[in-house]
Amino acid sequence: MTTDRQQLVLKLHKDHAYLQALMAQITALCERGDLTSGCNGCAPQQRTTCNSDIENLIRTFIEATLHHNMLESACMQDIAPREHRHAHNQAHLMIAERLKSVRLDFRQTGNGVATIREITAIMGLLTEHINSYDQQLESYLLAA
Repeated sequence: MTTDRQQLVLKLHKDHAYLQALMAQITALCERGDLTSGCNGCAPQQRTTCNSDIENLIRTFIEATLHHNMLESACMQDIAPREHRHAHNQAHLMIAERLKSVRLDFRQTGNGVATIREITAIMGLLTEHINSYDQQLESYLLAA
């Protein structure tokens, strides 16, 4: 039988897997081998479809990230040391700002290739965040 905190840790793992799957979906959208020319090498219909997919997935990713960040913040409230909470929340804000920037750049330029590159970089930040902060949060949760 799992405790409430164990179930919460499982929920956090599930959220992480979902966020990583969304990023993987975004990065898999461009199947072109030559990414140096941006989206100019694609047919207009392909660009329209791709841009719509990227926009929708980025919006879904941002919403899921914000929801997940609120859940983690609530989990940390009375459990994690103040320093961890502050650093963890700062990391959340940095990722959120980066996502906002990518979304705005994409809306302005429509360059899906550049967006996919940025999402790949953010995927690295998220992985680093999970390893640096979320695993420690899980330890706090399970020890409490």
